[in-house]
Amino acid sequence: MAWTAEGGARRSPHDVGRALSIGRGAAILLVIFGHEASLWAIDAHGWFTYDAFLVWKLGAAFLMPLFFALSGMSWRAEKNLRATVREALTLIFMAWLASVAVDIVRVGLTLTNTADLLQQPQVAPLKLVKNAVRMLLFGDYYSVGALWFLPALGLTRLLGALAMRFGAVAAMIFSVALIGAGLAAQMFGINNYQQIHLLGVALTSFMIGHVTRGLLAVLVRHRWLSALVFVLTGVLTLWSYPLNQGCTFDFNRLCGFPFLNGQFGVIMIHGAFGNLALFTLTTLAGIAWGAGFSALVARVGGVFADRLALVGRNTLNILIVNALVLEFISPLAMVYVAPHLVAKGFWFFTAVLLTSWAVTLPLTALLAPVLHKLRAAARAIAVRIVSIRLPGWSRKRDRVSPSAHEPGSAI
Repeated sequence: MAWTAEGGARRSPHDVGRALSIGRGAAILLVIFGHEASLWAIDAHGWFTYDAFLVWKLGAAFLMPLFFALSGMSWRAEKNLRATVREALTLIFMAWLASVAVDIVRVGLTLTNTADLLQQPQVAPLKLVKNAVRMLLFGDYYSVGALWFLPALGLTRLLGALAMRFGAVAAMIFSVALIGAGLAAQMFGINNYQQIHLLGVALTSFMIGHVTRGLLAVLVRHRWLSALVFVLTGVLTLWSYPLNQGCTFDFNRLCGFPFLNGQFGVIMIHGAFGNLALFTLTTLAGIAWGAGFSALVARVGGVFADRLALVGRNTLNILIVNALVLEFISPLAMVYVAPHLVAKGFWFFTAVLLTSWAVTLPLTALLAPVLHKLRAAARAIAVRIVSIRLPGWSRKRDRVSPSAHEPGSAI
């Protein structure tokens, strides 16, 4: 079974869950494109192009907060705390197992002296063990770099479930305090232990999504309103994202990155948000744009909406496969392709967009059985951990859940 589709009859265009799947589908397709465009922006050395940097920076300014907001919108008070912890741990162990598997492959490449040929880091058996232990205990480094999102999402869901026990206002105060803790950790040179640099922004975006789900339902019911929001917030997003040059809240790392040719771009995994006021503006505009787009397409998209929703229900698998592409294919492209192409113009980036989809989506379908086993193994570990009985672990008044979906099909 290549793709995970919803069973039963076709969902109503007024269904909010379908709109959320559409939003996730659009977001992951843009993330795939942005990752490939980054070949001419991140670590591009002599072939850095400003056009590629702007394309990458636009998506980076709001796409990751949008993902957390969409997850918050799908949050339901349906399951107890034990289920919340289990689903969070499943995401964390998926990232860990995938990273360990990649390190095992790299050990094989190292022992056969083919790592350098394939542009892979050399990993000795002892380093494999050290990496595995570090990822498990500290969560600040993953051998498959793009999978940072999974543990961050798992922790965000868990923190959201705990914070909401004290009410929405208390949860938002906690989110803001967590942003301060992330900035302080950077200022004092503390590593990104358990994603501390970005958890505050992630949780804030998650809570924004949670409290605005009702507004998404309104947009889904009124297509003229969703069209208006889509257009106006799209214009605001395009206008605001270049303004954040990252200098106002500069803790010696938020203004200009060497790997961006000295430019600044929002980078969630680095906790780099620059001017927080401008970042907030772009983030809110981007989240509203995503909601408007999702609601509008759900109402008028027809077959296109159905296909985009199907992609959205497979977001997790697509993210993992794209992360593997970044680890094994993109390094080769960076050496043998990127230096020989000038990343400029509409047609160039259209070609990059279509190529990135043409590589990642078929691979996702092909690897679906393997990904299913990966998810099952991670879930088995999580189930074993939460089977430990603690006082009050499953009280009915603790009925909170991170999502209406199991983590296997959609983020």
